[in-house]
Amino acid sequence: MFIRKANIEDLGKLQQLFRDSILKSGQDYYTPAQLKVWSDRADVSSRWLALIKEQFTILLEVENEVLGFASLRGEDYFDFLYVSQRQQGKGYAKQLYMAILAEAKKRGATKIYSDVSYMAKPFFLAQGFSVLKENENPLDEEILINFRVEKVL
Repeated sequence: MFIRKANIEDLGKLQQLFRDSILKSGQDYYTPAQLKVWSDRADVSSRWLALIKEQFTILLEVENEVLGFASLRGEDYFDFLYVSQRQQGKGYAKQLYMAILAEAKKRGATKIYSDVSYMAKPFFLAQGFSVLKENENPLDEEILINFRVEKVL
């Protein structure tokens, strides 16, 4: 198992993990319609190309299988954190989180913030983040709720 910087060749694996993670892990928190519009964001090519080209994006890999990925936008915005539904609870999110945190500190961040789903909220709270507000995000015909969280470094 190792963490490495993601590249353009990893894009398909990241998109699939994103889609699968949402559809399989989100069933207790979001309606089927909400899960569909959210997971369909895997098909927005410009967003995914920007993830690779403009963000610090890392992945956790075991025997050429991507088990999770995370990204940092700018110096202090934790954008993505997804772990395969089959691999959750094994500490992979924490490893990715620690690598993103180290990069944020290296870039001079004094705090780090994110907008996290119901699914991710307990993880971020356990890492010392505080909830600043609840967000309503219109996406197609649906409204998805997430939470702005922040941690002072």
